[in-house]
Amino acid sequence: MKHSRKLPFLILLLFLSHLTYSQAGAIRINQLGYYPDANKFAVVVFTDADSFDVVNTVDGAVELSGKMTLQRYWSDAGDSVRLCDFSGLTKTGVYKIRIPGFGESYPFTISRTVLRKAAYASL
Repeated sequence: MKHSRKLPFLILLLFLSHLTYSQAGAIRINQLGYYPDANKFAVVVFTDADSFDVVNTVDGAVELSGKMTLQRYWSDAGDSVRLCDFSGLTKTGVYKIRIPGFGESYPFTISRTVLRKAAYASL
C-alpha cells in the first residue's frame, strides 16, 4: 500500500525531469565552447519564439539579446530549426542561451583557450 502512494509522485518526477532535459536539449550549442572572436551560433529546434538572450551564469546578467533567423527545415537532421547568432559577444565567461517562454541551453564557455581541455584529454 505504501508503494502505491509513491508511484504518482515518481511518475511526476520523471516527467518533469524529462521536460527540463528536453528544453535544454532543444537549444543546441557547441559543447566545447567558443573562441571570443569567432562566429557563435546556437541551433534551436521546433520553437515559435523569435528572440533570445545570452545570460551570464555567474550573476544572471543579460550580456546580449538578439533575434533568431526565420524557421527553416533542416533535412539532414529532420528538424525545423532557427539560428541564434551571438557572434557579437566577445567577453570571456560561462553563459546560457535563454529563450523567453521556451527554456535555457546548457552552459557553455567563451574562452581564448576553449579547446585546451579537449587537447589535453586527447593526449
